[in-house]
Amino acid sequence: MSQENENLKLRFKLKTGEEFEAQGNLEFISTQKEAFLNLVKTPKQQSAVNTTYQPQIPAQQERSLLKPAYLRRQGTLTEQDQNIQSIKTPSGEVWDKVAYSDGDNIIIRRKSKLIKPQIAALIILGAAKVLIAQDTLSALELAKSLKLSGYLKAGQRLDRLIEGEIKEGFLSYEGSKRNRLYRISAAGQAKAYTWAEKLLQEY
Repeated sequence: MSQENENLKLRFKLKTGEEFEAQGNLEFISTQKEAFLNLVKTPKQQSAVNTTYQPQIPAQQERSLLKPAYLRRQGTLTEQDQNIQSIKTPSGEVWDKVAYSDGDNIIIRRKSKLIKPQIAALIILGAAKVLIAQDTLSALELAKSLKLSGYLKAGQRLDRLIEGEIKEGFLSYEGSKRNRLYRISAAGQAKAYTWAEKLLQEY
């Protein structure tokens, strides 16, 4: 395989607003693209391409998904969230090797110059879905996780640090100031996983 094919980059945005970005060889990008598209498909689209997929969401659960994230924080993850978890390897080894949980804190095992603080925030929120089945993290929890991971210095403001990821649709929040709850989108989860794999390659 040529060196050119080893360093490809693909980025696109769907009409629904989700964005995808990946960099690496052709096989890696193809795998990530397929996983991303599977995440953002509606149940109707899923059933059209996968005859074994038969989503059945009880009416009560469906209504609960319309609630704000902070009202269903401890509840059942949405079906899309469950599909996001399937991005990881069957044993969860990618997320387990990149980060670990300490109570409500998600700590990245090794600091890397390759990872910027805002990317670290994506990895932490992405890992929280898999490692502790947490749909959201509070501002205090996310800030503490970043500090323990070595990606947030004293005096740095979390909201300013990740505002770019919010504008691009990778993260969203509810509430204000320290009462904010941060949530990662499907596109953000795919991006977090891509960076988690890059980080894992350094180990």
